[in-house]
Amino acid sequence: MTPELAALTAAVSDLYERSFQLSHRKLSEIVADRDDLPATLSHEAIRQILRGKPTKLPNLITLATVLAEQAGLSVESQVARIRELWGATRRPAASALAPEPAALRQATRGLYGRTDPVSLFLAATVFAPQTRDGRFLIAPTSTSGAWMCAFTAEDRLRAHRPKTAEPWDGGFVALSGRELVRRVCALPIGVGILVDPALGDDMAETLPLPHHLLVELDLVAE
Repeated sequence: MTPELAALTAAVSDLYERSFQLSHRKLSEIVADRDDLPATLSHEAIRQILRGKPTKLPNLITLATVLAEQAGLSVESQVARIRELWGATRRPAASALAPEPAALRQATRGLYGRTDPVSLFLAATVFAPQTRDGRFLIAPTSTSGAWMCAFTAEDRLRAHRPKTAEPWDGGFVALSGRELVRRVCALPIGVGILVDPALGDDMAETLPLPHHLLVELDLVAE
């Protein structure tokens, strides 16, 4: 997932979080009852958009319109925001012209192979930063909700730690991705997980798991 697509997905997910998280089927029914929207959307299409699958602009405008209305937000401003972010995904990044470093390919091979990365994450042992008192290190944002990091290798966590603007002073916990999802979903606030977060051009290797997707994964796990 490119940084531009990740930003677009985060923006749509934020709208979904603020619209009381109606079921995908209910949103699809709302769209079907309207004749003033540029596209129709099945519940599966909505699910795929929220999971970060590239889609056409009319689909995004339709979903953004309904979500903004449900959240009581300005439809015009939210659609304009989505248009801008979608446009960024259509522009080739300069970094895309450069060859991928061999070290980066090796570091991400375990998670980003031919198998579904979400399934691999659930089955893998992951490493999550903690505060000194043993709580997950959570970073709230002004527009995209709260997020925490998880790494698929301890050395990736240690390499990332000094690069952050405010390196954490606590330790970390090692657990399965599935157990991490369970614990995060039990928190009193909605938190998403950034798997193997990177900085700069390497952001394309980050796997964002928004809170609403974690809830779905937790239900499946049960």
